[in-house]
Amino acid sequence: MSFVGPRPFPIEEAKRIPKIYQKRFDVKPGILSSWVAKGAFHNNFKKWMRLDLKDVENKSLCCRI
Repeated sequence: MSFVGPRPFPIEEAKRIPKIYQKRFDVKPGILSSWVAKGAFHNNFKKWMRLDLKDVENKSLCCRI
């Protein structure tokens, strides 16, 4: 696990993530992500996945808010 990265899913839930969002699994899961920093549960699933993909594409030591 890394400090910044997509939040991990339970295994059974991870298996149900649509293919278009699979790139989020290319990096280690993190404790903090843009999804968490931008309001977590106030965001819908699609926004959550888009933020995760943006984090993967812009991988760095700090979260981009």
